[in-house]
Amino acid sequence: MSLVRLIYTSRVSTGFSAAEVKKILTASTRHNPPLGLTGLLCCDGRHFLQCLEGSRQAVNDRYARILSDSRHHDVVLLGYGEIVARQFGAWAMGYVALSSSEETAAQHDVMLRLDAAAMPADDVKPHAVSLPMARAPFLKYSATPSFDPYGLSEAGALGLLGELGTLLATGHL
Repeated sequence: MSLVRLIYTSRVSTGFSAAEVKKILTASTRHNPPLGLTGLLCCDGRHFLQCLEGSRQAVNDRYARILSDSRHHDVVLLGYGEIVARQFGAWAMGYVALSSSEETAAQHDVMLRLDAAAMPADDVKPHAVSLPMARAPFLKYSATPSFDPYGLSEAGALGLLGELGTLLATGHL
């Protein structure tokens, strides 16, 4: 069975809230491990950038559900292909919230960590933190220093997500 990676971006729908992020992470924690799905989700309140990894069937099925999800729109596939190994295999769905200020980041981080701690312990755990936008490495992977996932190539999106995933895993946020 082929292992594949899918990367997409989308625009967050009006009225989307932190409570919706909790629902996404809770559902991912429950549904992704039995399907062998792993990944990383990044959101700045206006855009999503997400990577899914797993079997071709599981990734395709999940992406079909994502396309019909009303919590976002303007979904654009940035990359899809076979891979040798997972880059985000540590998480049922890791999450990085990009925020505009240190205070907002700290408050959001505490809220998400409390929710993550309440989730059932599995081999693949959710992990969520906030990162002030000023500290994110956008310029390294795109033409602008701001978060614009529509302007990223597949390689740029994977590079940015990979670096955010490394910061998340090591706690150097």
